[in-house]
Amino acid sequence: MIEFSTSAAPIDADEWIDPEVVAFCGIDASDLARYRRPASFVSQGGTVPQPDPHAKPNFVFPDDWRERGEALFHMTDDEIAAALSVPTPPVPKKRAANG
Repeated sequence: MIEFSTSAAPIDADEWIDPEVVAFCGIDASDLARYRRPASFVSQGGTVPQPDPHAKPNFVFPDDWRERGEALFHMTDDEIAAALSVPTPPVPKKRAANG
């Protein structure tokens, strides 16, 4: 699963960008850098369509998730947020080195 999130407070990207997912999706270093620092977004009142499900990064759903996963491409942002909101990061926070 690839995580897209919004937050009023700053987030630690290292906790939210799972290296296993990056590798699985074939996301290269330049794409990852672009995803970490996306272009500024100006709301268009919900009129922006969902992205092409066949565009990069490629979404590959496991067989038992395929139907639900494909349904996401037809949901509004609010529907997706309500269905998939998970406030816990997938990557454990790194502890500061002593010394």
